[in-house]
Amino acid sequence: MVPGESVLNVLERIFETQDESLAFGGGCGRGRCGACGMKINGRYRLACGEVVKGDLILEPSSKGRLIKDLLVVEESGEVHQNA
Repeated sequence: MVPGESVLNVLERIFETQDESLAFGGGCGRGRCGACGMKINGRYRLACGEVVKGDLILEPSSKGRLIKDLLVVEESGEVHQNA
């Protein structure tokens, strides 16, 4: 892990190097669109803006319908995914 790396970057690296079946939201990568929203250590956060500090517990957002892993469809029906 790279110091100062975001949770989203770590998820992208896992997807690219270890598990292409991992599903998670991704969008602008700048904290504007909210597509990477998820529960990080029990609190709703944007994965692109959350810096990894030690162990993490990642859970899907409760703000929509779960599709797979960390990928959730928003109430508007919009899906932003990594692949």
